[in-house]
Amino acid sequence: MSKAYVMLVEVGVEDARRHALPIKRAVVWDGQVSVGSTPGGLGGFVAPDDFKPNGLVRYMWIVKTVDGAIRVTQGAAPNASTDLKGYRLKADDVEEFAALEPGETLSLVTI
Repeated sequence: MSKAYVMLVEVGVEDARRHALPIKRAVVWDGQVSVGSTPGGLGGFVAPDDFKPNGLVRYMWIVKTVDGAIRVTQGAAPNASTDLKGYRLKADDVEEFAALEPGETLSLVTI
């Protein structure tokens, strides 16, 4: 188990261009951090009213582990059609990203 800073961002489904995203919330979580899936237990940080009625918002967890490596994991989504496959951090090496705080922005780009 490792401690990680977990940040939730939201992505508009209609926005497929490079853009900056505000950090919605940040928590410190003790547990196993997995790449490619939402770490167990983190779903509790997503309230039902976080989702827009039209479903045109999707979420992505940005995980920064204590050792400094940043991993991108898919967060909860209103339905399967709003998953975040095709998005990645805009960087040659994601481990070079500094820690992000609530209110800061993160650039994503489609691949």
